[in-house]
Amino acid sequence: MMDTGRSDKNKTRDNNVINVRELALDVLLDMSKGDEKSSKLLKSVLDKYDYLPDRDKSFLKRLVNGSIEYRIRLDHIIDMYSRTPVSKMKPLIRELIRMSAYQILYMDRVPDSAACNEAVKLARKRGMEGLSGFVNGVLRAIAGNKDSVPKLTEGKDGDYIRVSSITWSCPEIIVGELVKDYGRERTEDILRASLKADRGVWVRIDESLDKDTIDKIKADIEGDAGGYDISTHEDIPDISYAVISREPDRVTRMSHFTEGHITIQDISSMMVCEMAGLGKYAGGKIRLLDMCAAPGGKTMHAVSKSIRYGIDVKIRSLDVSAGKAALIDDNVRRMGYEGYVSTGVWDATVYDEGSEQAYDVVIADVPCSGLGVMGRKPDIKYNITADGYKSLEVLQRSILDNAVRYVKKGGRLIFSTCTMRKAENDANTRYILDKGEYELISEKQLYLSDDHDGFYIAVLDRR
Repeated sequence: MMDTGRSDKNKTRDNNVINVRELALDVLLDMSKGDEKSSKLLKSVLDKYDYLPDRDKSFLKRLVNGSIEYRIRLDHIIDMYSRTPVSKMKPLIRELIRMSAYQILYMDRVPDSAACNEAVKLARKRGMEGLSGFVNGVLRAIAGNKDSVPKLTEGKDGDYIRVSSITWSCPEIIVGELVKDYGRERTEDILRASLKADRGVWVRIDESLDKDTIDKIKADIEGDAGGYDISTHEDIPDISYAVISREPDRVTRMSHFTEGHITIQDISSMMVCEMAGLGKYAGGKIRLLDMCAAPGGKTMHAVSKSIRYGIDVKIRSLDVSAGKAALIDDNVRRMGYEGYVSTGVWDATVYDEGSEQAYDVVIADVPCSGLGVMGRKPDIKYNITADGYKSLEVLQRSILDNAVRYVKKGGRLIFSTCTMRKAENDANTRYILDKGEYELISEKQLYLSDDHDGFYIAVLDRR
């Protein structure tokens, strides 16, 4: 976590003004230690300094996330102009030069002189006076050559993976896997989308509300001046219930959010309940299990659709830790769904005899490599290893081995991930089918794109 107990000369307050660049530097330094995810560190800072103007908070988020997203390409360019390789730099200098180079190369509204000068000031302020000239020299060289950085080309060995890794700032292990599964063109589309700066978030309006209420919510959203677009999406049949916001922080401050009328959920995640076909249970009674549910988006969507279809639904919404279960609880309370959902802590890899053939519908959104959400969580891509891939595949199958047993005969299993690796998606669906008790009803691979995350969904019925 961030160390906020610094000595006076190292505090981020200067004449009662918060130095946003120093906040960003602290987040990047703490993240580099590997103790916390960047999203959690950034949220803690934004919560602490919630009084900052929206402009400053947006700058902080862009600077932190961009410096992480473009790390590989930034390091490549920095090494072109530095006598000391990035890998040999002191941690503070390394993160300071990275985030300053990001401002120079990718933040058009920041003058190069400001990026350089503020970096030098921070180096001196943080006790690196002797290296301030080095920082200034590297950044001035990058600024002076930013419009003429040599283009990367494949070498004689046809090293497409290495060049693509640097171009799209994505580790070679990921690039190689995507190329193997989908070819170069699709891979480049995915990697390009992962670097989109202003992704926005999708907002789902509770579809169980009456039409007049939904129309009023849409009107309120349009009048909020919060960067919303009343949008449609080809992958969602109920397109009138989804909108996109360019300023997600404003969503959680709206009364419609606190009252449970709207919730943040990506289009790809919405597709799980859309494809589940809950309408076939209209007017009936079902039990539903959401095995790896936190923070509860799919559970909430299942309740919303059930109310709409007049289904008497009871849902068990579970996850592996108390912290994750608490996130589900928060959403249940906010949405007012206490009568529909019971939550709890449960390790999905451990077989529960009492759940054998107990559910009409089981949702198994299993832990995965998360490549489909690396556009929102940029540090994900730097934690991928070959051993990690293998461990995930073993974990996924241990959960699916239990999930297939919890579905009643004639019931439905929805298997999903937020990744695009065929070894975690198609291969697991084939694994379920090979057991001989299930038939595939529908299957969809959503690729990470400019307007939604990457997701895989398979709907299977138990014979």
